[in-house]
Amino acid sequence: MTDRGWGRAGAGLFALTALAGAALQSRNAIDRDVGYYLYALGRMAAGDRVIGADPPLYLTDLLASNVLLYAPAAGLMQLGLPALPAVGGMVALLALVAAAFVVRLTAAPGQGPARAAMLGTLGLFAFLFPVDMFGQREHIFVLLILPYLC
Repeated sequence: MTDRGWGRAGAGLFALTALAGAALQSRNAIDRDVGYYLYALGRMAAGDRVIGADPPLYLTDLLASNVLLYAPAAGLMQLGLPALPAVGGMVALLALVAAAFVVRLTAAPGQGPARAAMLGTLGLFAFLFPVDMFGQREHIFVLLILPYLC
């Protein structure tokens, strides 16, 4: 199989896992931690001071990593989008950016099988593996780190 064929196979695996993951995630509620972060960001956008209880920094201001990670989803919610599609859209966008990095990092000739394997793995970890942990910080960090493993 040519590199182009391997690239198409990888894109197909990625798309298949994205569709299966969308069907799976549509049946699950948003995780309580993610829900709290989105609620807190909404309150912060309204001008309220929010105190977080996120270990190990108990009773501190909401951690900057949570604010930065969930700001895109909170912004979509401010525009009227419900929480689950907002988080799903944010994760899907991050997965597409990660897939673009995988394609770029495996652009050399002869890297077609690696590209297909990494795109399939990325789709698996982006959409199917997390199930009830979808959108958690760890899930997002895996999406950001995974392209660099190829």
